[in-house]
Amino acid sequence: MKPRALLITMTLLAVACGSRTFLGGGVEADGSPTGADASVGHAVDASSEAGADGRPSSCVDEVIARDGRGATVLAVDGDTVFWGTVDGRVQRHDARGNALLAQATGAIDAIAFDAARVYYAVTGELASVPRGGGASSIVAQKIGLPTAIAVDPQAIYVLDHGQGIAAGRVLRVEADGGSSVLTSGLDVPSGLAADREHLYVPAALVLIDGGAALGPLVAIPKAGGAPSLLLQGLKQPSGITTFGGRVYFIEQVDAHSTLDGGLRAIAPSGGPVSTIVHTPALLPIGVSVDAQGAAVTALSNTTGGALLVAALDGSGARQLASTPGVVYADVALAGPAVYWTIGWTSSAHVPADSPSVRKACR
Repeated sequence: MKPRALLITMTLLAVACGSRTFLGGGVEADGSPTGADASVGHAVDASSEAGADGRPSSCVDEVIARDGRGATVLAVDGDTVFWGTVDGRVQRHDARGNALLAQATGAIDAIAFDAARVYYAVTGELASVPRGGGASSIVAQKIGLPTAIAVDPQAIYVLDHGQGIAAGRVLRVEADGGSSVLTSGLDVPSGLAADREHLYVPAALVLIDGGAALGPLVAIPKAGGAPSLLLQGLKQPSGITTFGGRVYFIEQVDAHSTLDGGLRAIAPSGGPVSTIVHTPALLPIGVSVDAQGAAVTALSNTTGGALLVAALDGSGARQLASTPGVVYADVALAGPAVYWTIGWTSSAHVPADSPSVRKACR
């Protein structure tokens, strides 16, 4: 999630709850300064906890990165973590430690990877850098306000948030840097997810078939062609992902615009919508899903960032981590671990070594 989205999130929460968001400045239950080291679930004893394959897990909770300005977006491939920062750094974490991959001119607004490269976006520009380090290169320019990237062997897909009413677009960028518009007319698009044939975008509104649809979930053919409406009437949609033949998306509020939303799921062909995680009194933000379950980042008006996990049938939902005075934003699942980025609700009195990317064990 990009920095301006963090500000939008805080505004929406204040409106929904009718009160001021807690900005931190106190102490944790253990006496440590608020936000100095977020409270997370637990460290896993490798001798006693089994992983998904039944073998002992070596997962431990840890702080991946520290940066008082916070982190923006995140992508995880096994034990390798890629993330962006407010001041334009693209970074990697693996068994060797942390490394700077690239330095951009503005905040990193989107990030993704393939087998060879890491792709990242700043305002107006899509670039890439080798996963192992090396020179970065410009992939495409004039791409507006990119907020999400999806990559497959054929192309790179970019969500342009746009400036103005219904100015959002989805672009297809070819290997040679050429780009085409797959769909336009999106107002406040809030995420991009992909399966083999389609891209999925939730938005506040879309201009489609000569009319306007409110709260749509739009399905867009990757190869080009007319977009279609998978759903309408979504209430303040946020993060979105796909897994196992289903589309998972967040509604931040209910029909009364109160904080009673959650994580939903639907088949790519449409049909019934199921609720995976219910988030009363929380503003859900980001989502990641794998075979072991779902993870949702959220924001409380009184207690700050929260990380929730649940099974895909909606059972066993629980809070895995929370930190006063911060926003938990982007999230990614990998094996027994959950990784997420942290942004601050206020830049005042935030220590430079404050956690910005964290890992917790499910």
